[in-house]
Amino acid sequence: MLRQLSRRYFTTRTNRKKIQLAVFDVGGTIIDAGCKAPAITFKKVFDQYKFDTNMSNIRKHMGICKKEHIRRLLLDGNRDRINEDYDYNELSKLIDRMYYSFEEHEYIALEEYGKPITGTIEVLSRLGNESISVGLCTGFNRNILNKILQLNPVINQLITTCVANNEVSLGRPSPFMVYQNMMNTRVTDYECVVKVDDTVSGILEGVNAGCWTIGVSKYGNSMGMDEEEIIKLKKIDPEEYHRRHNKAILELKQAGANMVVDEIRSVPQAINKINDLLFYGHDTTLKM
Repeated sequence: MLRQLSRRYFTTRTNRKKIQLAVFDVGGTIIDAGCKAPAITFKKVFDQYKFDTNMSNIRKHMGICKKEHIRRLLLDGNRDRINEDYDYNELSKLIDRMYYSFEEHEYIALEEYGKPITGTIEVLSRLGNESISVGLCTGFNRNILNKILQLNPVINQLITTCVANNEVSLGRPSPFMVYQNMMNTRVTDYECVVKVDDTVSGILEGVNAGCWTIGVSKYGNSMGMDEEEIIKLKKIDPEEYHRRHNKAILELKQAGANMVVDEIRSVPQAINKINDLLFYGHDTTLKM
């Protein structure tokens, strides 16, 4: 009788699956704390073309294809003017011109802001040592991604694969950049993949891919502050810091993140936790 109870209540289903691939977003996740370079660049381009926008709207759409980002910002605050002055073809040409300006300004902004977030190099190195492939995906095109890798040669050496927005048929929140990273590394099971991101669109990308998702909250787009600014805010106004940080965490959880960590240094521990969950048969529908 005791043996039957033991079998009934204490036997657990185990699974040999483990994380094989970690796909990281770029800006606000591994470089450019606060995602400042694109935010500042969007504002500069909209001012240049004399269209209205603000940082709240800019950050609301962060992570998606930059041309689509420009289109949404134009329609968010300038719909009447756009509808009156531009037909479909003229709007497309305007977006192309604004994107060209964005790319030029972004190269310059990355020189200042495109530095690794504290802990990035150590984490990417650790994952590689644990036989986990490291991939990148981004809302930037290949030209800007190459610029980022040029500015960060150590990151370039530590990654296995990277995919830019213009190298798939549809960007975020579609899953295609994650899938391309999987194909490049020959990982066939999406439950053995984790997507790490600081934006809502990036978490949705991972959710749509069916893989595990880890949100990073402290140095991401929603906080919008670099590391020095965050240290200063915590010291001067801890209540405001916690308000902003809790808001960032909530946004990532509501987007569907399986778990949210403060910063990239906590990602290896989060992956270890996911491996434990996989061992006991849990899948990516589990939220923590």
